[in-house]
Amino acid sequence: MGPQHASNYYTSYFVELSLSLDNLFIISLIFKYFDVPQKLHNKILFWGILGVIILRGMMISAGLVLLAYFSWVLYIFGVFLIIVGIKMFFNKTHKADFKNNFLFKCFGKYLQPHARYYVLWLILLVDIADLIFAIDSVPAVFAITTDPFIVYTSNIFAVMGLRSLYFVLDKSLARFIYLQHALALVLIFIGSKVFFHIPSWIALVVTLILLSGGVVLSIRKRIHG
Repeated sequence: MGPQHASNYYTSYFVELSLSLDNLFIISLIFKYFDVPQKLHNKILFWGILGVIILRGMMISAGLVLLAYFSWVLYIFGVFLIIVGIKMFFNKTHKADFKNNFLFKCFGKYLQPHARYYVLWLILLVDIADLIFAIDSVPAVFAITTDPFIVYTSNIFAVMGLRSLYFVLDKSLARFIYLQHALALVLIFIGSKVFFHIPSWIALVVTLILLSGGVVLSIRKRIHG
């Protein structure tokens, strides 16, 4: 499809994959909070991510229809991403107050190890949590491109890799302390891209530099203390 489409795809893919890392952190917190047995993690992630793929597909379809009739909505997406990025940059903690969270209060009584449909309720919780915490994912990819094929494939392929990433990063995700700041800067940059004409290859390079910089700085901080 040409270098421009390729750049848009890889930019979208890396942004979606990076945003999904934050979702993995939430899933990890869910497993720890409800003391989910290790043997169930793979099963819940498999079916949970399958549900996420379906939900993301519905969100993308709705977004495409919305943009087809109201193209100015793209500017709202841009402003939204900039605001989310600024808030994320200054948010110093990943900790979630699950005890006072309405969603977890609703699911709490069903998420006892011997409760009926225990696994099913956990899968549903993972899907809803992803939907809530990934509300910035679809606007982010629309801010990069509105090509339906690229929007869908980059998003879905990023989501499909979550299960493997979870088992790789489960114990080390919290160590990348600067990844959140890097991702925040990416969101601000992608949101700004809506208002300024930035070539797709530049967007890809900036995204990769910011994300890799966050990882490198985190590793350096870990080594040198």
